[in-house]
Amino acid sequence: MVTEVSIVPFSENEASLITLAKAKKQLRIEASITDEDDLIQVYIDAAQSAAENYIGRVIGRRKLILKMNSFDLKEIEASSNEKIESVVYFPAGETESVTMPADQYKLKTSNVINCFEIGFLSTPEVADRPDAITITVVQGYTLAECPKAIIQAMNLLISDYYDRREDREQGNNPASNNLLRPYRRYN
Repeated sequence: MVTEVSIVPFSENEASLITLAKAKKQLRIEASITDEDDLIQVYIDAAQSAAENYIGRVIGRRKLILKMNSFDLKEIEASSNEKIESVVYFPAGETESVTMPADQYKLKTSNVINCFEIGFLSTPEVADRPDAITITVVQGYTLAECPKAIIQAMNLLISDYYDRREDREQGNNPASNNLLRPYRRYN
């Protein structure tokens, strides 16, 4: 059973795929003009959040850390841009943790839509403690891995937010939605 879930960004550089400098270039604002940097950063964050909400998956790099008291986790909601970084556990009767070799587990397609199952070749006996097992899942894309259509959709959203600062009737950007649609998870 999962006893604790936490999310940890890799670094400030990887959490947001579009930098302030790139956004300013998209908006045609000179790098030396810094009056609206805070506002532009809000637009960057909002654009990435809107894109993540639309496609139903994480875009910026982060780690999902699951702590469990037993190897009973059969399914997790996972996307094609996620992988298991490590499985660490406390063997029964031991006080030192052990890292399970990577060839002993894998994410495989589940019968549940948009979910993957963690498959283990074997599951060792673990200590009786709430953090007996820690599974770290890497989520999101690096800038080099991220599909260019997602980056372009985020650029369109940033431009839209900057150009139309007030509330609008439409509420969305059809061009960005068209770019994001192939990456969307449908439940």
